[in-house]
Amino acid sequence: MTTPAPRTSREASRLLLALSWPLIIQGLLFWLDSASNRYWMGRYLGGEGLAVHTTSSASLALLDLVFVGIGSGCGVLVARPVGARDGRGLSILAGSVAVSAATWLVVGGSFIVFSGSIADHLARDGVAADSIRVYLIYWVVFTVPFNALVGLLNAAAVGASWTKFAMAQGTMHLAMTVVLCPIFLRYGGLGYRAPALAVACAGFVNTILLWRMLKSEAAERFHSAAIDRKVAFDLKLWWQIIDIGLPTQLSRLATRIVNISVVLYVAGAGVATLAGFGIAMAFIEICGGACGGFARSVQITMGQDLGAGAPRRARHVLSVAIPLSLLVPTVAVGLLFILARPVVQAFADEPAVIEQGVRCIRIMSWVLFPAAVWQVLLQAFAAAKAVKRVLVVTLIAQAFPLILLYAWNGDEVVGALLIMGLMYSLCLVFYSALAVPVLCRGALAEKPSPSVA
Repeated sequence: MTTPAPRTSREASRLLLALSWPLIIQGLLFWLDSASNRYWMGRYLGGEGLAVHTTSSASLALLDLVFVGIGSGCGVLVARPVGARDGRGLSILAGSVAVSAATWLVVGGSFIVFSGSIADHLARDGVAADSIRVYLIYWVVFTVPFNALVGLLNAAAVGASWTKFAMAQGTMHLAMTVVLCPIFLRYGGLGYRAPALAVACAGFVNTILLWRMLKSEAAERFHSAAIDRKVAFDLKLWWQIIDIGLPTQLSRLATRIVNISVVLYVAGAGVATLAGFGIAMAFIEICGGACGGFARSVQITMGQDLGAGAPRRARHVLSVAIPLSLLVPTVAVGLLFILARPVVQAFADEPAVIEQGVRCIRIMSWVLFPAAVWQVLLQAFAAAKAVKRVLVVTLIAQAFPLILLYAWNGDEVVGALLIMGLMYSLCLVFYSALAVPVLCRGALAEKPSPSVA
């Protein structure tokens, strides 16, 4: 196999930006999709509808992490053969679908069995346990499998550098759910079953359309339109998918636990501060999604370079990506500082909430800088199939902020900045320290040329 020629820094930058912008738009579309479901549930199901969505989404997010992890493993493993041009990409996708289906039967079945207990635990005054249980069961049975299928098709396409596929998927999904959810609620009388069934219908249609799109481009994108069943049902491949994807998502899970702890901590400052903090974090999450889209482009490029036997090119991509990843936070922080007040006023009328929201945006937006670089390094380790050590250091990096959380006695918002900033900064320091032995001297090290007798 011929080693690809090195790229210049400008070529690497252009490639990363070209791959990342559709992923950034897809992230925004997903945020709009969640906001749309929340809006319609509030409009047709009242305050309890909003409460059910907010309460259930945290539990469903934990369930989604499992399937997102399978997709992450699929994307990394597809990028390798695409770079090597060995035609195994669609076979790896088929294997990922099989792993996802088996996981859904086990995890989904267990979730349904314990749905009553989960609903009882989540229920609060004014929120009936039965409403939560219906919402959860319909989401797990009908929505999760189609979301998992669409996610895998998306991961395979992105792994083959077809990132505009992801943008098309997000656009089609949002267009259908925005229409179907209010129709099912108003005219179908489906109540708490409506959001899950609306998203499931969108997922069903999306699966068919996306698979046809993928097959039509398979020969060019994946260098083969055939599926090798031996590869797809190889248990070693199944283990690789889980082994790569699950630790990556567990790393993100650890950061979510810290974020939830911070929210509960800020709640001690009063309703106005908590409401302002919630508005601020909604927009910071959008910016974080944009940073994540760029980080995924790094994973794609590095994975393909490693598959092509060009670790030097992969290392160069990483060196270009790290400073480039600061572009989104720089623009985001500048805009949030300027537009903080009108942004918050679009969501709140109370003067106390507006003042706290503006303050929270201007304080918490600085977290984006270490978080952006951390996401790039996390995806770089995933591309190099070196995620287990990363998971260990991530858990260590989360322990220190949680200790500080209980020791801090000052301003709650400043404390939140210190805690989250410390979390991402420690992750960044630990990942950078591991990058030298694991990436630069390991997976991304230039292979010695074979000696000639």
